Amino acid sequence: MLTTLRESPVTPKLLEKATARRTAHRVMAKKKRKGSDKKQKVSRSRQGKQRQARRDSWNTTRRQVIKVPEGAVLRGCKKTRRK
Repeated sequence: MLTTLRESPVTPKLLEKATARRTAHRVMAKKKRKGSDKKQKVSRSRQGKQRQARRDSWNTTRRQVIKVPEGAVLRGCKKTRRK
């Protein structure tokens, strides 16, 4: 009877493939057990959030500047009112 890998007629490459197959099967079986079809939201780092905010700002449209007639009275903050 064969007791060690050295005496085994199986080549190392075949053994490696079998190990990979077994690992893949174990992972898939675990996923099936958990029922993880829905992608979970990943918590992002501060840097990732900043990068996303920068990307989002590229797509935003510019605000339209409204032309105000000369004699119009603007209501709002006293600091920014026209004189």
